[in-house]
Amino acid sequence: MSDSSNVCTVNDSFIDVTIHGSVNSVRSAASWLRRLRDDFYDAEIDMRNNGLFAGNWLDGELSDALVLYSGDLETGCDDAYQRAKKAVDIIRTFADELSSRKEDMSGHLETARNDGLTVEGNIIHYPAAVSAPGKYPKGVRLMRKAHGIVPMISIMTTFRK
Repeated sequence: MSDSSNVCTVNDSFIDVTIHGSVNSVRSAASWLRRLRDDFYDAEIDMRNNGLFAGNWLDGELSDALVLYSGDLETGCDDAYQRAKKAVDIIRTFADELSSRKEDMSGHLETARNDGLTVEGNIIHYPAAVSAPGKYPKGVRLMRKAHGIVPMISIMTTFRK
């Protein structure tokens, strides 16, 4: 099963634990969007102030047009601000999760190394084939289970009278 869209690739001889993506790049994108969000907030305030100025200091059709136009821009800026605010939270959460998954995979690589498996970069190779354990010791009966045959040690009991 090898598919480049999978996070972890498994085939007949190795497991690739590569997690694609740069945590710093994702955090940088969130930071840029946060600044844009703040700019939308500032623009919303400016449009509100423009509408108030036009309503208080101007008269006639020009005043009415500026109040309506500023109101529409204020509403648009608020909508963009709210969307950017949600997106920043989502992107920051994604960056945190990406960082955690990369740390998890790093831990799996370290565990594989400590357990004597061959590790090359982000690739964990399966261990060499293990030989059969041999015959069961004397006195062991086999008990069948749904998932296979399990050894069950016979217990000899004596009854006292």
